[in-house]
Amino acid sequence: MKTITSVQLLVLLLLLLPIAAAVGLRPGRIDMNYVSVPGGFEKTFPYHISNTLNVPITAEVYSFYEDGSFEGAFTISKTEFQLGPFETQPFFVTLKLPENVTVPGESRIGISAAERDRKASRGATIVQGAVASVFHINGLYQGKYVGLSLSAAAEGTEKPVRFTLEAKNLGTENIIDLRARIAVYQLPNNFITEVEALRQDSGPLSSWYSTTFTAELAAQPLQMGLYRAVATVFYDGEQKQVESFFRIGSQGITIVSYPREALGGQIHRFPLTIESQYNLPYQSVVADVTLKNKETLAEVRSFRTDAAALQPFETKELLGYLDLKGIPLGVYTMTLLITYDGEMVAMNDDFKVTDDHGNTEVRQRAGGFVAQKPKKRLLTTTNILIGVIVLLLAVNLLWFLRGRRRNQPEQGIVQPEHPPELPKSAP
Repeated sequence: MKTITSVQLLVLLLLLLPIAAAVGLRPGRIDMNYVSVPGGFEKTFPYHISNTLNVPITAEVYSFYEDGSFEGAFTISKTEFQLGPFETQPFFVTLKLPENVTVPGESRIGISAAERDRKASRGATIVQGAVASVFHINGLYQGKYVGLSLSAAAEGTEKPVRFTLEAKNLGTENIIDLRARIAVYQLPNNFITEVEALRQDSGPLSSWYSTTFTAELAAQPLQMGLYRAVATVFYDGEQKQVESFFRIGSQGITIVSYPREALGGQIHRFPLTIESQYNLPYQSVVADVTLKNKETLAEVRSFRTDAAALQPFETKELLGYLDLKGIPLGVYTMTLLITYDGEMVAMNDDFKVTDDHGNTEVRQRAGGFVAQKPKKRLLTTTNILIGVIVLLLAVNLLWFLRGRRRNQPEQGIVQPEHPPELPKSAP
């Protein structure tokens, strides 16, 4: 009989392990434009959870909230399922939204399903061993509210700098008067000029609708370097600002990666990765990081990283520390400004200050059931099979060693290669 080797046995048993996500969930995505109604909004959605494997599993369903503004909105009819091979079971999810939306724009909340011994990350749409159904809820602020985005495109010194400003009405009231202008600064804070932004259409701006402003600035008189554009939008007696950066000439350093959220009330290590684009060494490369109020661009907190030298085409990490003690939870505008050998490069992004649950707002739960994340079990199918593999490998190794000992001669006994011939008997 042919003996199975350890490697063959390992491969055979690994083929028995479950692979990929064992759970299916539908529907996968739901989009909603939500307008506040008296008493709030409530609707029940039918769901199905399925086992994609040919082995029984235990699965759990729980809710997640990206920013916490709708936390507690879900009620799940059943959160634990015993699913046979390829079995599908129904359940129901009730969504109850508050009467007033405090965070305008899109919010992502959802339902996630996973095997009981798997773990899904908060707010993730897909993680290993888990699937999710995501609600994209577009909410309106009670009153007047404008969402803004600004981009600046500079193509050398021969073509003008083109500004594009998008304004979207994310409030329940129409906006009648809407104007904008753009101020340009050469960094660090040298005012250059101001241009009027022209609206591409006219008339009142209704809820959910957006409009575009454009402006141009001749690049030829501008010096090589980094510039900051600040757009101020005036709407029905209120105003709001948004900023962007552009550069005249090429840049020698790019920003590769940086943190985008952190737990409030603590001091955090803040690593910022940069990369040299040129075959030149740079000395005293330093980054200034600033958190700003998204509505007014007022500075909330700032720090500077340690200085570093950067070799040609080198990638390096600049390290600083962000103090979030006393900073309210919320979403802020983060400005990253890299200074090197008299040059600068900068960019903006959102930065979230969260609590332990990932919320950016301090809110009391408004009802509804928030399922607990599944706890890990020790005796799972995967763990049992891994244990069997280890045990069989150990037995196979002992059997192999014992067989080798049997085939070896005993010490102190020399066996001749050929047995001696016996003497022939006399005739």
